[in-house]
Amino acid sequence: MKDKERVMSVEKAISLLFTFGHDQRKMTIQDFARHTGYSRPTLYRLLNSLMVTGMISKDHDGCYHLGTPILQLSSIINEDLDIRKSARPDMEELFNQTGETITLNVLENGSRVCIEKIDSRSLIRQEVIIGKAYPLDRGATGKVLLAYTTEHAVIDSKSENDGDLNTIRRNGYAHSSNERIDGVFSFSAPLFHSGNHLAGCLSLSGLSSNLTEEKMMDYPRHLKKAANSVTEKLGGGTIL
Repeated sequence: MKDKERVMSVEKAISLLFTFGHDQRKMTIQDFARHTGYSRPTLYRLLNSLMVTGMISKDHDGCYHLGTPILQLSSIINEDLDIRKSARPDMEELFNQTGETITLNVLENGSRVCIEKIDSRSLIRQEVIIGKAYPLDRGATGKVLLAYTTEHAVIDSKSENDGDLNTIRRNGYAHSSNERIDGVFSFSAPLFHSGNHLAGCLSLSGLSSNLTEEKMMDYPRHLKKAANSVTEKLGGGTIL
């Protein structure tokens, strides 16, 4: 089978999943044919593939319904939606207190990914792109995720920074300046789900030239208060 044919088969199989709805939880071959226009041989082939993966199941009466792996996928999305919804009010309060850029980040495939942000009103500011993967070894955000993660995929990269990571765990937050981007500082604190599993981190960043001694004292305090509030909503325990 050629690459183009394989892609078309995947697209057709996925289109079958979208024929289900709240008003039609079960589908027959006739229903699929009516919704998609695919021939019966094509439908049987696609449905058999989806049944092998568990994405679709077949009842004793010959009707098809969505399989439980769909729930597993939706729970992953719901976790991200829950953390964004939980964090947004505290992010806004932190922004109002500091005026700096506020980001919500998660660990994904050995990188940190921003999933929500509030940009500073300053004309000159750090650019953080939602959905873009950034390395863990530079900046406060990546170091906080490294300090608290239990993911085996990134454990090996922690050894050379163990001293810094122990300090982060003692303080409950990380601070960096001019590490990932020259002229930019960042503070970051962890967020936890129930069972104190790492959910992500909340970060605050701005221009190093604007970071006064007073802000060096105030920003970690404001940040940790916000992180504790989000963690409490997620069912986790508070940080220091």
